[in-house]
Amino acid sequence: MRQMVRKSSHKGIPSYSVDRGGIFTGSLLFGVGFRNEPVTLAGITHLVEHAVLRMVQPVTLWHGGAVQMDSVEFYACGDADAVAGYLNAIAAAVSGFTAVSEEDLALEKSIMEAENPKDSVQCPAAC
Repeated sequence: MRQMVRKSSHKGIPSYSVDRGGIFTGSLLFGVGFRNEPVTLAGITHLVEHAVLRMVQPVTLWHGGAVQMDSVEFYACGDADAVAGYLNAIAAAVSGFTAVSEEDLALEKSIMEAENPKDSVQCPAAC
């Protein structure tokens, strides 16, 4: 049986869904990634992804984020209401990103360097 994809909009953001039953999975995808980074700011998209995830803590459901060549994705699995709440919190964090402090960025940068020391973020002094 072929599943139907439903398209809708939530606050102007296109939304796609498929009723598969079981655990609910949701993601929020932004059309910007490594490809969009200037050489002098290599890794900045990953830094922003880390900072956004920190802004929505604590989260009690399975969740995460990933930066790809052309996108940044935030995802979660669990109860539909909890996943929707998480994705709304991500959207609010992105909208309010200017509230991130230099200390928060420095912390996330150190975490990223610990994850992969060869890929340190080339960020201007303001970071």
